[in-house]
Amino acid sequence: MVGGGNAAGQAAVFLAETTKRVHMLVSSASLVENMSRYLIRRIEETPAIAFRPHTEIIALEGGDHLESVRWRNSQTGQTAEHKIRHVFLMTGADPNTSWLDGCVALDPKCFIKTGSGLSPENLSAAR
Repeated sequence: MVGGGNAAGQAAVFLAETTKRVHMLVSSASLVENMSRYLIRRIEETPAIAFRPHTEIIALEGGDHLESVRWRNSQTGQTAEHKIRHVFLMTGADPNTSWLDGCVALDPKCFIKTGSGLSPENLSAAR
């Protein structure tokens, strides 16, 4: 999970119910600025959630699907690589996806199309 707002926190808590580990990557030092205190407490009390402050993704590896994620702590410079098959980005309500145009299918509001909203034509156009 990438993001430190309420939506990211809610998603992390939800995912932690069905997975062994949820890595919560946040570029800031803490969750206090953008998340409710109640939700921060839930995250702190959930053993399956590993909170990683000052952390950014530096590489996504895989072939036909995601196989591993590498990240770096911006304060220590330490990097780590983990076998991970899913990354969720919850970094704001306004998508900043224009740089993905032509690589993945976007809807008219620039959100990434997934699931039943994704047509064969979308896949073909996005290569």
